[in-house]
Amino acid sequence: MDLLPYAVPVALFALAFGYLGLRVAWTNRDLAAKAMNSMDDWTLGPNRGAPIKWSATDLIQLGLQIVDKELRAGERLEGLARGFFSPQRDWSLSPRRLRCPLIIAATSRRILMFELDTGMTVNRFRFIDYDEIQYLGLPEPAALGTSTPLRFGLTSGVQYQVRLLHPMYSDEGMRQEKRLVAYLRQIAPRFPSSALREGAA
Repeated sequence: MDLLPYAVPVALFALAFGYLGLRVAWTNRDLAAKAMNSMDDWTLGPNRGAPIKWSATDLIQLGLQIVDKELRAGERLEGLARGFFSPQRDWSLSPRRLRCPLIIAATSRRILMFELDTGMTVNRFRFIDYDEIQYLGLPEPAALGTSTPLRFGLTSGVQYQVRLLHPMYSDEGMRQEKRLVAYLRQIAPRFPSSALREGAA
């Protein structure tokens, strides 16, 4: 029996799984070494364990609705974006990965982050006051219309890296993302270590 026709698909399959295994190993190493993208202190559901189902299909409008319900008196939304952790917290092949489940918003007082599940329910969330932030690294243009991750570290030692999606098909999505980055650029000088980290990057 001639096994040659099967050799190439099997080799490609093995390479793909080998690559995935390496990415998982690298991700686990980074998470352990740097407390990167830790969700240990995130809260379940938008209302302390009572997830809300949303009917809206546009993720930008969905994000605006979610954030609006969490704003305090006198607090303003300064910008919002969709994104995903980089490195990913896990490499499972699930539809949730394709939906890019992270919504990140900047307000006049805080950074708000929401993780969505496949039903577009808020699964977990984390609100970060600006006085918790130790450094802030802004996205910069990269190859093929991409950008470097948004990076920020907390005084607790937790660090986050989020790659923002550029929703070119959505004018409102692009407007909100530009507002988010512009506002973070405006407040970055508040955090003394930001400039040092940017210079070392």
